[in-house]
Amino acid sequence: MSFAGEPVPSTARSLIARRPGPAALRVLSRTGVALGVAWTCACTLVTEFDLGRLAETTEVLCSDGLDNDGNRLADCQEFGCLDRNVCCALPKLLLADDFESDPCTGEPCNSRDGLSPVCISPDLWQAWGTPYPVVCEGALAPRKDQACYEIGVLGQVPLLLRPGLRILVGFEGQPERPGRLTVGLTQQQKVSGAAADCADLQPVEHLLSASLTWTLAGAAWTARFDKGDLATSSPVTDAARHQVEIAVGADRRVSYLLDGVEFARSPAELPLPRTPREVRVTLQGRSLSARFTDVRAIDESRCDTPGQWEPASTFQSLSQRTSDTAWDAFEVSYPAVVRRSTGVIELYYTGCPEIGATCDARSLALGLAISRGVGGFERATDTTPLTYVESLLPFTGYGHLDAGVVLTRAGTRYYLSGGQGIYAHQLSADGTRLETLNGGEAVLTPGSTGTWDDATICCASGVEREDGVLMLWYAAQSSADPHPVWRVGLATSADGLAFTRDTRSPVLAEGPVDGFEGQGVTEPEVVYDPIRRLYRMWYGARALFGKSSIGYAVSVDGVTWHKYPQNPVLTTDMVGLDDLGSPAVLADEGELRMWIHGREPGSRRFSIYEVQNLGREVGADP
Repeated sequence: MSFAGEPVPSTARSLIARRPGPAALRVLSRTGVALGVAWTCACTLVTEFDLGRLAETTEVLCSDGLDNDGNRLADCQEFGCLDRNVCCALPKLLLADDFESDPCTGEPCNSRDGLSPVCISPDLWQAWGTPYPVVCEGALAPRKDQACYEIGVLGQVPLLLRPGLRILVGFEGQPERPGRLTVGLTQQQKVSGAAADCADLQPVEHLLSASLTWTLAGAAWTARFDKGDLATSSPVTDAARHQVEIAVGADRRVSYLLDGVEFARSPAELPLPRTPREVRVTLQGRSLSARFTDVRAIDESRCDTPGQWEPASTFQSLSQRTSDTAWDAFEVSYPAVVRRSTGVIELYYTGCPEIGATCDARSLALGLAISRGVGGFERATDTTPLTYVESLLPFTGYGHLDAGVVLTRAGTRYYLSGGQGIYAHQLSADGTRLETLNGGEAVLTPGSTGTWDDATICCASGVEREDGVLMLWYAAQSSADPHPVWRVGLATSADGLAFTRDTRSPVLAEGPVDGFEGQGVTEPEVVYDPIRRLYRMWYGARALFGKSSIGYAVSVDGVTWHKYPQNPVLTTDMVGLDDLGSPAVLADEGELRMWIHGREPGSRRFSIYEVQNLGREVGADP
């Protein structure tokens, strides 16, 4: 079961767009060793290239913007670059606030008195000062004109001051003289005092900061490090939104940027301590015209590696129900995952009741479980599933039901398959069931006799491109194989209903007969990495005697795939299962999480398990 990943939120896209130069190719997730040759197993499409060219394994070659070895993978797309610091940047969003809380966001700033910290989230901030800063017109405004002290907010989320930490703060307006806005990092956990406008206030001691102040030429930012001023930015001369950024580099020096352009850097002879300090963000100042529009704290101190998967803290995410009469009482399998913009994770899965000590194939159904980040998954389809396999016409007796969930501009599409076709569905208005699209007809069926996919078809995974074209990868078998072997193909569609097969399919095929994928590749899970401009595929692999594992491959166009040289990336021995497959991956918000179905030793039933890739820290040995 496959899911293509939720489109990058607008906030994440804006962060990506502002990164200058080669940094625009930094990765959401990273992997590990050099790609030396093209793979030529079976029908897999490969790119031939000159082995005498430069292998991309150094910091210089991994950041020059060139495809030095001619294999169509450049810089941080290369497996050989992923242990280089220039490519070690797995963004994890730690703190985010757009100051858009209702009803305060539309409130005029000059109507707010600041007598209480209304609409300032106590989970994110401790507000201080008299008057308090106010949330108004979609911004945090430190509306205080007295020069005695600044008012502001102290972040409640602890951060580690180490390489990879980035603080990005939007602001608009220019502080009047002698007004000021300050963004800083402090080790303080609380600010106290100030019961009156100019009463005593415990000063905020910043380890480093940047302050926006009035000048004759316009407002300008001054960077400060260890109680010393560094440099001043070019002036801001308009009232539009701009962004100031404080970032810690791999060399443990601190950079200060205005709208993506560096204007100051801490001294090379004063690198940050190797032992990270716990710090918190402060936003403060005094001004009737300047204000903070948004803030993000991002940790890019880690890079994931393909083979470093391990069981998550809650390894078993979903098991069969104990009630013998439940529709998913025998087993749960074929996971698909979606992270909604609210942060809720939806887990779609196949369930079935028991008949004769096995799964009742005619009663297969699709269910939904939900996680809000605490306490694991809870079934949302408790008594009635979203749909039964009988909704796929005709029922083939294949004994299989899986769903690929794709987020598109038209809404969420569900591509269900049961062996003889892939069918498109959408969720009903009340969210309780799936409704068929395309008049109930399959959007993709097995190919014509003699083609590579003329026998069985399943396991769709999709990505909608920027031009609106939906790319759908799927697994299929050929009737010409003496022993059925799974391979992966590609079809595209402009409307998500009428699909055209890519004539270059299969785009991923089995490896050497005695290898980990010698008996086939199936259950593709494709996620698009917008920072590296790279398609990433995890897939189920089968070896002799039914041994299963998970492989990994990447592609710049979704057609020509490069398999990871140290495949497989996940095996049964790594997680203590007898069988596993059907990867479903979340690779967003700095997380690399995978759900699989698997059987414990001695068990006949599939359950759903979660594994994670925590990677390594920047600068650590690969």
